[in-house]
Amino acid sequence: MYGIDLSRRMVLEAHTRARTRGHHNTAFCQADAEALPFRHDACDLITSKLAFHYFPHPQVALAEMVRVATPEARVVLIDRVSPENPEQRAHQNRLEKLRTPSKTYVYSESQLVAALEGVGLVVDAQARYAEQMKVDAWLRAAGVDEPTVHTILTLLTADGDPAGLQVRREGDRLLMTHQTVVLVARRR
Repeated sequence: MYGIDLSRRMVLEAHTRARTRGHHNTAFCQADAEALPFRHDACDLITSKLAFHYFPHPQVALAEMVRVATPEARVVLIDRVSPENPEQRAHQNRLEKLRTPSKTYVYSESQLVAALEGVGLVVDAQARYAEQMKVDAWLRAAGVDEPTVHTILTLLTADGDPAGLQVRREGDRLLMTHQTVVLVARRR
């Protein structure tokens, strides 16, 4: 089993965690998803988890996944999704970009399915799950500065849930819900 990441720090972290947990059949390397270091038809399973929204050229990355996939392989894409409503999607993407400037775009589920189909894959299975989180923890995890925190909170709490994140107060906590999709695809 192989794992890749563009960040050397993440590769080292993955290696350390795998060894700590006794997973000795894994190898990790620093590489770009748009230029995978594997030969054609080399992989039976290709996964991308919570990374697609960082890819600057997602169709290139998907084409690379297809290139390295055997004819029987499965490509599994797991990523956060934005609402199907274009206004809510735009609002969520504005928030995400303020929080994490390195994000390129959080796609809707239908956009991800279309992207997979656009590189010749057929989606065999789809699942979705919701993840409730504390807004302050979400902001802290990204190391957002105070002026940006204020801007994000103002945008998040605007009337009518403009980003479709089900923002709500429970006692003194501000909560939100992110949607994540799991798509399993194969070559046509």
